[in-house]
Amino acid sequence: MSAQLDFYRQRASEAREGAAAAKLQNVRDRWLSSEASWTALAKQSERAEVMREKLIAEKASEHAALGAAKNLV
Repeated sequence: MSAQLDFYRQRASEAREGAAAAKLQNVRDRWLSSEASWTALAKQSERAEVMREKLIAEKASEHAALGAAKNLV
């Protein structure tokens, strides 16, 4: 898990706590909006990490296959 993803999740958690502690509805709404934004960023970052890992695995597999094919020639 990346530091960036951890950062986004931490900010979302802090926003959730801020919303829970808010006494005024408009302040609570602002915190909840912030939480939604941080959560969306965390999900996007997580998807990017998964895609990056998948791409790295595919490239490694292709590289291994090419190496094996060269050894056959």
